[in-house]
Amino acid sequence: MENTLVSAFQSIEEFYRRIYWRAPTATTVNTENYTLSYSGISWLHSVNHLWLHFAHGIDDPPLGHYLNIAERFFRQYGADYNVVFSEAGSDSELSNRLTERGYFERLRSPIMALDGIPHVGTFNRQARIVRVTEGESYDLLQVLHEAFYLGPELSRCIIRPDQLADPSTRHYVGYINETPVCCASVLLDADGVAGVWNVGTVRYFRRRGLASTVLAFALAEAAADGCPTSVLLASPMGRALYEELGYRCIGETAYYSRGEGILF
Repeated sequence: MENTLVSAFQSIEEFYRRIYWRAPTATTVNTENYTLSYSGISWLHSVNHLWLHFAHGIDDPPLGHYLNIAERFFRQYGADYNVVFSEAGSDSELSNRLTERGYFERLRSPIMALDGIPHVGTFNRQARIVRVTEGESYDLLQVLHEAFYLGPELSRCIIRPDQLADPSTRHYVGYINETPVCCASVLLDADGVAGVWNVGTVRYFRRRGLASTVLAFALAEAAADGCPTSVLLASPMGRALYEELGYRCIGETAYYSRGEGILF
């Protein structure tokens, strides 16, 4: 359990590192205990981070020191930001200490893990699932916008030429006839873990098993390439669906802020 949890924490951080912290527009400072990253967009909480790497492993981090560093860092950009950390449970001393300093919890996402392929009851046999290349990148952009209302700022970070050329960063699109209707992204790591992100379906095609189908397809390829375990951050609404697919909750990732910017 502990090894799985640590691997999950690392997988979540690796997604943000590859997709957002290394984006061309980002200004990022990495240290052993934290990452500071400014996306280039002052109001976008979701990718302006003080990300605490140590929350699950150090009993008494110098939190005030890191918060002061973050305040100075983001002040120069006039930017809102989130303090982000992952942990095994929601009743933590770190949460209490952030609250005492005037931060409030904006979001807490369950960390879900699964060994093997999801337990999909019924596959959508009409769906054609493909791994995205440059030729399908516009279709993926379209699905991300319609499924998650992602604007161009975030979409450009997700779909970049260097990501499409990286065999360990995989995006998938599902089609009904020739209409792009669902998507998923998977990041493979050296520990045999596949990080799952952006599993979604455009509104008109929901409740047809498409999200489960594209997820199972992507994870079957990941397992064949040496990553049989998958982890993901679920939305509070999506947790029940992932539990039906066989995922179990092993922790949470929390986002704390003092600003009023847009999170997602």
